[in-house]
Amino acid sequence: MALTQNPSAFHMIDNPDIYEPHRSNTFQLIVTNLGSLLKPGSTGQVPTDYITDGQDVLRLSVVTANIPDPTINVMPVRRGNSVMKAAGLPAFDDGSVTLREYEGTDAANVLYAWKQLVYNQETDTVGKMSAYKKDCYLVEYNVDKTEIVRQYLLKGCWVSSISREALTVESEGPRTITVTMPFDTAKMILSDEE
Repeated sequence: MALTQNPSAFHMIDNPDIYEPHRSNTFQLIVTNLGSLLKPGSTGQVPTDYITDGQDVLRLSVVTANIPDPTINVMPVRRGNSVMKAAGLPAFDDGSVTLREYEGTDAANVLYAWKQLVYNQETDTVGKMSAYKKDCYLVEYNVDKTEIVRQYLLKGCWVSSISREALTVESEGPRTITVTMPFDTAKMILSDEE
């Protein structure tokens, strides 16, 4: 729509379908293919030693997630006394996700079980990438969650560190967990690519 006059708040008021503010709280982080995760410290000899709903637990517990956006490194090309700047390799910062702890669905155990696929402290072994790397989707919705506004596919996510809030008698607020989640690459998926 072309603007023929100086746009103002009145222009926005007359077009509420176009200027609906995009909210930052209408999103989900979906971790795919977690499967059955062995609880940390368990032997795996009984069915209750496994977490089977980890994917849903994490999906419902996420409070914040950063949006993946690569930084394009600068590659200097020198010739004589001059420098031309060309695009170099893209670099992604590690993902950071904050989750809320609920007593009925233990997000911390899911995260520690996933991290155990990376490094098992009991056996002092590092796992295979095919076991611990998972694809994730960061999905943003419109205000009433009826449409996907944009989504990102994060390839090769894994848990490198878990940071839990310190216990304190000074606060009664909900506990959160912050996870550092490296990934190999990310791309925005447009709605017509699905």
